[in-house]
Amino acid sequence: MSCDIECLRTKYQNLQTEWDSQQEHLGRLQNDMYKMRNQLQHQSQFCASLGAVLGNLIWKASRIPQVVDMLLSGNKMGDFLNIVNGTLVSFIETYDSHMPGQCADESQFIMSMCGIITNIAASPAGRQFLVTNPTGKELLDMFVRVLPRIPCPSGNCLKRLILMALYNISINQYGLNYLQEKKDILPAITSNLHCECANDLRIMSLRLLQSITYEISTLKLLEEIEETIPFEIIDEMIASDDAEAKPVAQEILDNMERARQKFGVSSGGRHQKSVPYNRCFFVQAGESIQDSLQKGKLPIHRNYGVSASK
Repeated sequence: MSCDIECLRTKYQNLQTEWDSQQEHLGRLQNDMYKMRNQLQHQSQFCASLGAVLGNLIWKASRIPQVVDMLLSGNKMGDFLNIVNGTLVSFIETYDSHMPGQCADESQFIMSMCGIITNIAASPAGRQFLVTNPTGKELLDMFVRVLPRIPCPSGNCLKRLILMALYNISINQYGLNYLQEKKDILPAITSNLHCECANDLRIMSLRLLQSITYEISTLKLLEEIEETIPFEIIDEMIASDDAEAKPVAQEILDNMERARQKFGVSSGGRHQKSVPYNRCFFVQAGESIQDSLQKGKLPIHRNYGVSASK
């Protein structure tokens, strides 16, 4: 009996020693993990800060057409578009309910990436590249998909940039056809017309819809527009005193009427009027997007180029 007790005591002491050793090892691992977590956080902050600084510099430079031509002539544009795509996906998944302030490095980084794309799309060669390159198409698809998911009002600046980029793309004939074929584009526009966002976002959404309806190529597209777009909101804008929204909303209805006549569909008796688009608008370097929008009173058919905001 005493021998059994002694054996059990020895086993207990061995187990206790082993447990103590494992606890010490676990403590060291937890300490290492804490240090690595801090290092990862510092590295992440550094990368976000670095990306924000470099991104803003390229964003400002991309307002110059010659710089855009240089970017397009290199062999890294596809890689850059992949980076923008992946960064945008990660950003939206992380901040799907509320985005950090506009001055935060994370916001500056993603806005600079989208701002560069907007300025590339302000160039005829850039528009052509984005709508013919597979990676460019993937990024445009992502723009359309994430647009309704960006929260208001914290994501208003990002929404503006994406709406500007999509509008610029719609000026290209291939781009217009490409957007007209995207099933998600009309619901994305509708979400901005319905939501309680800034008025300039609604006007930008109207301009994008105006461009998409400028040349409706099929009866199916006409029917999809009539089924998806809340035309009661457009009628309200026409009846409002908003000097910016009113002519854009009226142009949309005129485009729809012209398409109905083209396809022999019963019309609402609206008159026909069309305005060609062939001029570019650039936000002045050093101005914020909001300042430029307030100053510019943007014309109906102009494509947007933007510089990094203050």
